[in-house]
Parts: sequence; C-alpha cells; structure tokens
Amino acid sequence: MVLQPIGGDRYRGSLIADLRNWQEMDEPLNVTVFDWTVRIRAEGILDATTCTAVIDSLTVDNDIYGVFSDLLDEHKGQKHTVPNCKRILP
Repeated sequence: MVLQPIGGDRYRGSLIADLRNWQEMDEPLNVTVFDWTVRIRAEGILDATTCTAVIDSLTVDNDIYGVFSDLLDEHKGQKHTVPNCKRILP
C-alpha cells in the first residue's frame, strides 16, 4: 500500500493485491491442475480526519471467470470507514 499526502489531511492511496488460485493433485500422478494469479489494484482518497476512504478506481487483471470483477465493481465510488486509519499514515 502506498499513501501520499495531498493536503488538507487527505491522502491519495493505492493498493495492489495478488490472489493466487491453484490446485495440485497427488494421485494418480503429481500434477498441477490449475495455477493462476488474479491482480487487484485499488486507488482512492483517504480523509485522515474522518478515517473515510473513497474508492476512485478498481482494476482486476487475469480474472478468467470474472468473479472478482463482478464482486468489486459495485465498490467504485463508495465510502468506507478505515478503523484507526492514523496507524497506516506515512
């Protein structure tokens, strides 16, 4: 996570999460059934006075079945409270 001050006790933030999905099988052969990583990038603004974050954009890469894209799409533009947000400030 990266937070950069933009003035007025507000911070522009970006976060990247890599979610690996894999399955291996031991019998009858040792094989990897599937193995891929979904990358999620979120950007937004955090108001340190109220500990409220507003998500500006969400980008999902390599989501072959669209599961994460569908789940996260509704969060764009929403406000979320970040408990004790001052602990994460630079």
